[in-house]
Amino acid sequence: MKKLYLSCVRRSFWTFFLLVAWIIFGGVGAASYAADKVIKIGASPDLSGPTAEVGKPFATGLRAHLDYVNKMGGIKGQRIEYLETDGSYSIPKETGAYKRFAMDGVVAFVGYSGGGQMQISQMCTQDKIVSFGASIAEVFADPEKAPYYFIHCASYDQVWRALIDYEIAKHPGKKPRTALVFPDNPYGHQNADMIRLHLKKRGLEIMDEEIVGFKDIDATTQMLKMKRSTPDAVFCPQVEPSIAVIMRDAKKVGIDTKKTRFYVPLQGMGPVGLKLGGSDVEDLMGGSPFSDWQEKDLPGIKIIREVNAGKEAVLPWYMHGWAAAAVICEGIRMLGDKQITGENLKAALESIKNFGNGNITSPISYSTKNHVGGRGVKIYRASLKDMAFQPISDFVYPEQ
Repeated sequence: MKKLYLSCVRRSFWTFFLLVAWIIFGGVGAASYAADKVIKIGASPDLSGPTAEVGKPFATGLRAHLDYVNKMGGIKGQRIEYLETDGSYSIPKETGAYKRFAMDGVVAFVGYSGGGQMQISQMCTQDKIVSFGASIAEVFADPEKAPYYFIHCASYDQVWRALIDYEIAKHPGKKPRTALVFPDNPYGHQNADMIRLHLKKRGLEIMDEEIVGFKDIDATTQMLKMKRSTPDAVFCPQVEPSIAVIMRDAKKVGIDTKKTRFYVPLQGMGPVGLKLGGSDVEDLMGGSPFSDWQEKDLPGIKIIREVNAGKEAVLPWYMHGWAAAAVICEGIRMLGDKQITGENLKAALESIKNFGNGNITSPISYSTKNHVGGRGVKIYRASLKDMAFQPISDFVYPEQ
């Protein structure tokens, strides 16, 4: 009887031990499995630096789309975990964020500044992590030099080509005289190089070039010099505050901004510049790869308006971030049952053909030889009445 009792005790002990072991080690295994179901995406937007007026809505749009996907059930039941740190438009901070998130296991990283992206795109190649960015210069998207970098819309190059085409069309039978005003930073020089290249291809002469920084509060000297060159068009890779300063001082020195058109890319289009510039910027023109909040009949804009119900509008750079996240998520869906790795995601993105993106951008297509997804650009004009930029064209496809 005693032996039987001891045998039962031993069996109970081992049953209890195995149960505890299963709870401990099985529980860890279950937690690990759940963690494997999380898809990690990182980003380092400028939330406090010199371009935070652009960086904040860009990050909000990026975050909003990923939240929307999670609320819709994720991608094949897998939740997206978004990792973000303030890059402050600082190359060390942006690259530091990338390194940290790479160790955390992200399969995609969304960079921000041009200078930061130049370094991060090379790190992504080594680590086999897909990279997108707020900086959309084609120089980053060369599949041979940066095989893991993709552009989720039309590039800066396409925007400047479209604006140059628009200006040429305004001067039938003649070649407009042009000028450049850009900041002395990587973004400014990259865009200035593109503008020079495309002006040269179209046979247009640059009459003057001036440097005006993002934080400069006076451009009188530069505008006086520019006035002497009498340009028909001034191409300005600037942000909102700086374009307000430039056009204010252009008018102050006597440049007729109705006859001499000033053009900005997406970074210069927004309500802050209109509020700062007032009547000085009423003739400002812009080019963007994205549709606008006001185009409420477009499928993608309808979703954005639903997500932002109760708001008067979202800023143009919100569309920028939303569109980047949408393309990344489409690439993940294209993986099917394949393991979600940076290498597999790269191949899946390269198989995307004519992804509509709800008409937020022109259709997106990639290949092993092309990582610039979109080609279409919309032309905008400043409207002080609406305190916004109004689209005056559908997507146009400029000469290459």
